[in-house]
Amino acid sequence: MANEPLITIEGNVSREPDLRTLPNTGKPVLDLPVLQTPRRKRGDEWESLPPLAYDLTVFDEMAEYVARSLPKGTAVIATGRVRGVRTYQHNGETRVVTLVTVDTIGPSLRRATAEVVARQKGEVPAPFQSRGTSAPQQQQAGAGWPTAEPGAPWGA
Repeated sequence: MANEPLITIEGNVSREPDLRTLPNTGKPVLDLPVLQTPRRKRGDEWESLPPLAYDLTVFDEMAEYVARSLPKGTAVIATGRVRGVRTYQHNGETRVVTLVTVDTIGPSLRRATAEVVARQKGEVPAPFQSRGTSAPQQQQAGAGWPTAEPGAPWGA
């Protein structure tokens, strides 16, 4: 949609990602809860404000990558489209959760480092397996691609 509100979120994954498949299409979908704790400075001290809650939804191949890469506790930054809000009661308090469909997501590098492993062209991602049991296989660059003939001007 043309007028969907966009949002960028920086926060922490608050629960292990929940990867499932849609029954009618078989496509993967991931639900990822993220909490953001705003802070403000009062005098010389910082104070935490009430946390903001987001339920991020990630679809297709990206859902599998996120499930493998961003476990509970990981600081993330995500951009997506706001779908709405949901309210619920918890210990007598009304809480609000913003629902977001993710366009792009990754680890926040504010206080961490990350290693990026890109897919090779034509590589089909392995079926989802729980985190830590099987990492994606890295292929040698150009593996499976046609090679140049010896002496060709564009190299071997």
